[in-house]
Amino acid sequence: MNGLVGSGSYSQEGLLELARGLGCSGTLAVRFSAGTRLLLIDGGKLKNSFEVGAPGDPSEMGVEYHFEPAPSAADLPQLSTPYPGTVLAVMKALPMFGPAQPLPPGLVDLRALVNRAREDSLTAALAVEVEKEHGIALFHRGRIGAAYFEKGGHVWEHSDALRAIYRYSLEAGRPAMQLHHTDDAMMRSLLGLALERRAAAGDPNSFTGITAGEGGFTYYCDGRAYLHQSAPLKGVTGRFTPLESVPDLELPDDPPGWESRRYDLTLRGRDALNPMTELSMSFTDDYGQSGRRVLEAVRRGLTIEDAAARLDLDLQALKPWLERLEADGLIRPRR
Repeated sequence: MNGLVGSGSYSQEGLLELARGLGCSGTLAVRFSAGTRLLLIDGGKLKNSFEVGAPGDPSEMGVEYHFEPAPSAADLPQLSTPYPGTVLAVMKALPMFGPAQPLPPGLVDLRALVNRAREDSLTAALAVEVEKEHGIALFHRGRIGAAYFEKGGHVWEHSDALRAIYRYSLEAGRPAMQLHHTDDAMMRSLLGLALERRAAAGDPNSFTGITAGEGGFTYYCDGRAYLHQSAPLKGVTGRFTPLESVPDLELPDDPPGWESRRYDLTLRGRDALNPMTELSMSFTDDYGQSGRRVLEAVRRGLTIEDAAARLDLDLQALKPWLERLEADGLIRPRR
């Protein structure tokens, strides 16, 4: 992310006057209490403006803003992604129209936050970034429509991603999570991108949503482009339409850190993997190759999370296998 992000006792007109005095060229995003206005500035003069969400009052004081310089030849508001290091397309596409709200891990109860989001009908994105870990949860009117968490080259999705974000929120001292507020229409477009709701062939003059291509993402409303978000892209192209029916994910109710546990094979479990035993033959009949792969992952000493990644399974899909193997006396929790 480049430019200047802040808030204070400013109005849109005050920010424009400052841009005029400095002779700036670029994009000024001004977030009001009701919506956001994107202002394209050329040499300190207003070239064009675009509304995002409900129209704002230019005289409103105490607005939040983001100014990003750009060449004077630009004909569309342009911002750069605040998260260039992630592989998550929707996280790269998330625009920053003002300062994000920091939520320090260890001090913020994520379960309470989710409950409060439902009560307040929150529309925002919760983002996590630390070293090589990135996570995002998209709230639309209090519902969690999608969630992703990237770690160690693997991407967890939906409930598994929420579990990872929840675990992160419990680790005091880590960088703050960031809450990015946006409007309902833009969030539906982000959810369409996140869940890969590709547009069918139709009239491009009426397209609403996000296009992904070389150089980043472009936002459209009724065929009119209103924002380009520059971001490094790899393997993500096409047109994505807004999501109409938003899912409602819930935080898993497993104890915190459940996915970090390990299991050991019992003597019976070791026999099940020994092709010289009768148990090995009956095990394959009863559990199939999928069960054998799970048992072999346990033998490697992997955590539940790493085993799920190795097996390309959701954690919730792996859990019944572990419960069954434990009930049959083939594995036991490592103490």
